[in-house]
Amino acid sequence: MLYARYLSIFLLLIIFSCQSKKKDWVSENEELLNEIIDSEVIIPSSLKKAKIASFSNTKGEKRFKIISYIDGTCVTCINNLLYWKEFNKNVILTDNDIELVLIVFTNDEDYFEKEYLIKYGLDLPIYYDRTNDFIVKNKLFDHRIQTLLLGSSNECLVLGNPAISKKIEKLYLNRIFNNR
Repeated sequence: MLYARYLSIFLLLIIFSCQSKKKDWVSENEELLNEIIDSEVIIPSSLKKAKIASFSNTKGEKRFKIISYIDGTCVTCINNLLYWKEFNKNVILTDNDIELVLIVFTNDEDYFEKEYLIKYGLDLPIYYDRTNDFIVKNKLFDHRIQTLLLGSSNECLVLGNPAISKKIEKLYLNRIFNNR
């Protein structure tokens, strides 16, 4: 487990080292990253299921859970839902051992569902977080670390958003499919 922690941090450093600005961010936040990796992620009970969302019918705990927080007031962030639609179709639905959880911050669930979920045919497992509980309880204040791969005990294995980085997507897939 210690090896996995150092490997995850090392890979994050490599991924963000392409630009000195990003490298500085990782260096400045190394303590926070260390605190998050291997820690249990809190999933608040205040989350509310979307009315028209799709949720898994399979029983039992999954070996892996991917949680992505999406700011429903940010068009760029909402566009990441298109990535998750494809990822869900190509990875999640083909493997019963992975659960996808999308947490959306919005003050108007009805508008969000009408303008985004229905309009773009996004049949995804979406929960609403009107008070940002998920972000606050897990200290995930930076958008670069608001997507996490969790183990079966909700421990953080990898953090970073595969919707915006192919390197992080590869890291997720390697961790999922090579650790069975």
